[in-house]
Amino acid sequence: MDPCLLALCLLIVTLAISIEVQAQAGDWMRLGDALVEGGAPDGLERALDAYGLVDPSGPDALRVLERRAFVNFLLGRMTASIACYVPLLDQLERDRSSVGRVARRAMREEALVVLASVVADPDWDRDGVPEATAMTRLADPALIPQDRAWLAPLYFATGRSLYFTSRDPAAIAVFDHALGHWPAPEHGTLLEAACRRHHARPTTLPDEDPGDRSTANETCARHAF
Repeated sequence: MDPCLLALCLLIVTLAISIEVQAQAGDWMRLGDALVEGGAPDGLERALDAYGLVDPSGPDALRVLERRAFVNFLLGRMTASIACYVPLLDQLERDRSSVGRVARRAMREEALVVLASVVADPDWDRDGVPEATAMTRLADPALIPQDRAWLAPLYFATGRSLYFTSRDPAAIAVFDHALGHWPAPEHGTLLEAACRRHHARPTTLPDEDPGDRSTANETCARHAF
């Protein structure tokens, strides 16, 4: 066979295989999405299985990481969720060509919001007993790498999550640490608001440690709030 014709045939076969693989990946993504939305008792588990069949090095790598992270969050598997969000955020910082700029920004913001909610949740095993504070989780390098460009936005997203769920002592601790490392006036405003609301509550809330309230008092006084 003519070498040029052979090369053309090989190219056609390669392209056909690539198109088929991408089509299959899209099918698994759609199946996973349908299972998440379907509400079946085992739908989330089956969705994870479907997402797991998508090539992690393919064009849908970011989207499948995002979906796996969120499904693990829905299942209450917080450590597994974080284990997906970390490489997702890393990849979004590193590879700016895999998705469009607007889509990338939206994906990053959504990932930070959900990851902040995971970190801010003190009771991962749902036994009614807090296992760790948000600050403890944020500072744990086994959970959250401490050298990432997205670490500062995660601190502030966690502070906002705590503030908007009225967990003022925890929000004060996070904002205080974050502002000490990455000054940001708009978050100083939220710290002041958290301090004012904290002072307006005369007693410790049921799920608060009295020591956290005392520490929050000291922090607010140091900032003259």
